[in-house]
Formats: sequence, structure tokens, C-alpha cells
Amino acid sequence: MMRIFYMILMLLFFCVQNATQAQKPEDFDKQFKAAKALLDAGNFEKAQMAFSPIARKHEANAYTTYAHYFQALAAYKAGNKNFAQSVLNRLIDDYSGWENIEEAYYLRAAIELEQKRLESAMKDLKQIKNPKILKASENLKWKYLPEFSTEILKKTYKAAPKDKVLAQVLALRLEGSTNPEEQKIREQILEKFPDKNLASTSNLSKTQNPQLLKKKETYAVALILPFMDGEQGYSLRDMQFIWDLYAGIKVAQETLEAEDKKIKLLVYDSKRSPSTIRRILEHEDFKNVDLIIGGIYPEELTPLANYAEKQHIPLLNPLTSNPDFIANSKQTYLLHPSLRTQAKQIAAYTYSQMKRPKSYIIYGDSKRDSVFAHLYQQELRLKGSREVEIKQIVSDRNTFRNVQNFLSKVAPKASRSVSQTEKNELIQSDTTAHVVAFTSDQALAASIVSVITSSQSDIPLFVEKEWLNFSQISYDIFEKKEIYILYPDYFVQNEHNEEFTKKFIEKMQIMPSDFAYIGYEALHFFGNMLVAYGENFTTYMREKVAQEGAFTPLLDYNNAFDNQFVPIFRIQKGQLKIINYELEDGKKDKKE
Repeated sequence: MMRIFYMILMLLFFCVQNATQAQKPEDFDKQFKAAKALLDAGNFEKAQMAFSPIARKHEANAYTTYAHYFQALAAYKAGNKNFAQSVLNRLIDDYSGWENIEEAYYLRAAIELEQKRLESAMKDLKQIKNPKILKASENLKWKYLPEFSTEILKKTYKAAPKDKVLAQVLALRLEGSTNPEEQKIREQILEKFPDKNLASTSNLSKTQNPQLLKKKETYAVALILPFMDGEQGYSLRDMQFIWDLYAGIKVAQETLEAEDKKIKLLVYDSKRSPSTIRRILEHEDFKNVDLIIGGIYPEELTPLANYAEKQHIPLLNPLTSNPDFIANSKQTYLLHPSLRTQAKQIAAYTYSQMKRPKSYIIYGDSKRDSVFAHLYQQELRLKGSREVEIKQIVSDRNTFRNVQNFLSKVAPKASRSVSQTEKNELIQSDTTAHVVAFTSDQALAASIVSVITSSQSDIPLFVEKEWLNFSQISYDIFEKKEIYILYPDYFVQNEHNEEFTKKFIEKMQIMPSDFAYIGYEALHFFGNMLVAYGENFTTYMREKVAQEGAFTPLLDYNNAFDNQFVPIFRIQKGQLKIINYELEDGKKDKKE
């Protein structure tokens, strides 16, 4: 049988070899033109496949090198960037003498810059001498270099001090720096590359550098929210949270205005309709918008995110924690930590700080519960934990028993027949484990707490903020047991809070809801970033260390598109206390 199989393989090999050898130059010419037509028509995936056979070496094939390049280009445009780079690597390694090899270096550099591999990209761009490609490579640097941190730019400039574009980007980045070393670097650049456009960011036009835009006297912020004004089926009560959000934003605008920070609000009703949003985006006013706040619902996000990406305008979603909203965007931001970030930070706390790598994860029956639980499982495994148990438990007559069975190893039921020595051994075995519950189901929550409370071992339990409102769980239990509360949208009580409440009541004649606080924080923080750093504020914001918000304990966008700080609380002496950052000399510092 195997003999027949090998005979068939050999026959196929000779058939393919003979077919290839039989090909004539005009055959390759025809294939190449057909593949190129697919590429020119925008059928990138088909073009990628069509160039594959033409990229093979053959004495009658004059298109091998061109097929390599165009296959890589088609793959790049189809989004298959890793494959595109592998083809370019083969082209550059095997055909370094190709007359158009600089095109290959340019394309590979573009991929490397998108993947944040600056050192490799700079090496490739250094190979380019052709004036036309050189100009394109300079534009490529202007596009991507501003996305890198100041420290990376300084390090790269030290290795390539003759690169003018790199020097200009760094000089503009260091404008206004109070660091003596950085001031000296900027002065040296100005001396080496005398250019009036380097004297101030405000002299650099959008056409020279679309990433480093000038500051303005007034910044335009577009609010595209589903007020649903006049829409049938929606009452004022249904959309009260949107009006509260808007009122909070208005108070923040007035606060900034009082500090001579001018923000112009452009307010639109999205009507929760993608087609309505597309019409809004065509308004003349949108040519000067610096920040968009909106995309509350998933169906609103696509047109807004596409527009923000194309126009390089930051888009802020102030309400959601859905990680999908920022998964594939370089312009969309979340005010709160995404579920992925929350999972990552909880894992950092339980695995690294508490040294409890063993986890028992319980989640409820909602999609959010499932997503959150499995994200946490992934984060623990990324950290190296191999002892992760996970189980979905729904509320029914067996809920308590199911929870008890699942936690039997780490939270065994107390028994009088167990000796003190056995109790101590059980308690000792629990020092490597913790329990995390992702559910807003009160019955399931009560069962979990009952199992933990009745256990003879003291196991840490991590829960979500909603549990604080469950009538079946008293605050005494939160304090007596080792229960940690995740509260990503917690607002501190401070003088700023009191002032906001006073202004809001004067304006609206009602107490502010959580949505009002969120609206205020959103515009207050992002508005201040706009005024401080200009239209390119997100580049600087994503370099800054964590800082206090108006109401939020810490806002940390360092190299991120959502707040990286996730407050974790314990109840101590009847009050909520954050346990993952400290207050020292009047300054809040995030614990590592």
C-alpha cells in the first residue's frame, strides 16, 4: 500500500516538474499581467495567491523578483503583514542586486514601523538612496515617529544623529521640556539642522507633519450621543443617563472656561443610527474637530471609529469597558479600564503581589461574565500560572451545593470532627490560592459568600462592585472575611467633588448621578490634555505617568488606549479603602 502511495507522489512530482519546465516566457508574462490586474483592481487576497507561482525561479521566468515584491504588496494591503514581511525578507536576502530593491526596503520598513520595531525600520530606511523613494521614506518617518515615546526617540537619535527627520521630530517633542539634558539635545539639533520650522511647533503646518499639529486658541469637541430626542418608543426616563452625561460635560466645559481653557462643544443626536452618524460626519464643522466623544452603542462605533482613524481624530467612549471597542484602533480611547485591562491588573495583584497563583474562577450566565472570566484565565496563564480552575454556575436550587463542590479543596466545610492540626494544614494549603467571582447575580453571590463564610480556611475572594448593593451580604462579612472589591469607575470624595455637586445642582436642580460624574471627568481630563499639548495630545498623554483625575483616583494611559489603573478595595472600619495605591506626601502613587 505504501509503495503505491510513493509511486503516486513521484508521478505527481514529475507531472508538476514537466508542467513547469514546459512553461514558456509568454506563459509567465500572461500570468504576471493577470495577477497585476487583480492587484490594481484591489483584489488583494486573490492577487497574493496569483503572484505565488510566478515568484518561483525558472529559466523562462523574467518576473521572479517583481512577483516577490508585488505579492508582498498585495499581502500587505490585504492585512497579511507577517506573510508580506516573510516574502520581503526572501526577496532582500536572495535578490539583493535587484534594480528596485529599495522599494522592498521601503515596504518592509513601513511594516516594521506599524509593528513598533523602530530600530529595524531605521536600518531599512537607511538603505534608500533613490530621491523619489527617499522623499516617501521621509513622509513615512513623519507619519510614524511621533507615535514613539520620547525615550525611544532619544535612544534612536543617539544611534542615528545624522537623520534629519528623526532630529526634527525629537526637537519638536522636546519643545517646552524643563529637563536640562533634553534642552541641551534640542539646542544641539537646532544648531545642526537650522530650520525656522523647528523653532516652534506652531510653525509646523499640517502638510509638513500631520502627526505634530499646532496648538489652537479654541478646541472643538464633538458630542455625538443618542439623545433620541423626538424618537418614538424612547421616553426621557429611558435616556436620562445620556442627559446626565451631557450635563456633566457642560459643567466641565464651564470649569475649563473659567480657567481660560476654551473648549467649543458641537452637540449632535446620533439617534442610535449609523446612517444619521454618517450624515453628521459630513457637516462642515467637522473639518476642525479635535476630539469626538461618542459611540455609546456598538452600532454607533463603526462609522465613528472609521472616521476617527481616517482623519486622525481621537474618539472617546466614556461609558463602555468592552475591549473590542479599542482592539483594532489607534484613535479610540476608553475613559474606564477595559475588561481585558481589569483582568490583567487583577492578575498582577493576585499573582505578583499576593503570590497566590492558584485560582478558582466562578462566573455567571451573562456573556459579560463569561468574557471577563476567560480574559482573567488568559492573563493568569500568560503570567505562568498552571493551576486555574474555572466554572460557570447559574442560579437554581443547587447553586449553593455547586459552589461548595467547586471550592471544596480550598474552602472546605467546617467540621467539629476535624482536629486542630488538620485545620492548620488546610489553612496552610490555602496560602497559594484565591477565588474570583464574575457575576452580578445576587443569589449566586450569596451562595459564594456563604461557602466562604462557613469554610474552616480563610481564602481571599475577589468580587465586583455590584456586590456592595446586595442586601443578602452585610458589610460586616466584607470586613471580617478577606473580600476584595473591584471598582474600576470609583469616584473619590474631595473638594473638587463638592464643587462639582454644587454647580450641578444649581444648573439641573437635581443631585448628579454617576453618569454626570463620568461626563465631567471625560471632558475635564481630555480637555486639559488638549489645552496642554495641542492637537497631538494623545501622543503626550500616552507617555505620561499615572495622574489624578478630578474624581478618578488615577488615570494612566501610558502606552495604552484605556485607563490602566484598576482600583481594588477592602472594607476597613466600615469604609472603602483602596489597597493598590498609597498616599504619600499628598501625592497618590500607583503600587507596582
